[in-house]
Amino acid sequence: MDQLALFNAVAKKAKPMHRKHLDIQDLNIPFTEADIDSLDVILICMYFCEIYGVDEQTAQTMLPDRPQKIFEFLDEHKTRDPQTLEEAMGYIQ
Repeated sequence: MDQLALFNAVAKKAKPMHRKHLDIQDLNIPFTEADIDSLDVILICMYFCEIYGVDEQTAQTMLPDRPQKIFEFLDEHKTRDPQTLEEAMGYIQ
């Protein structure tokens, strides 16, 4: 699955009022440069943990500063691995 497309879909769900303006082109861009504030990051991380089946206690240890760090964390702690964008988004809709 395309991680960039998944990140953008989750970020737009977490920050709906900026849907037209939020389009990350690089997973290594710091959140501060992408107009994603700390509250947005918390919600994005919560959604990703729901998608990948990461338990709440483990999820609280995720401290990403950029999208790529979220995926690195998920690779280590996931209990499920959705294969399509539609399947992934289905866990948070």
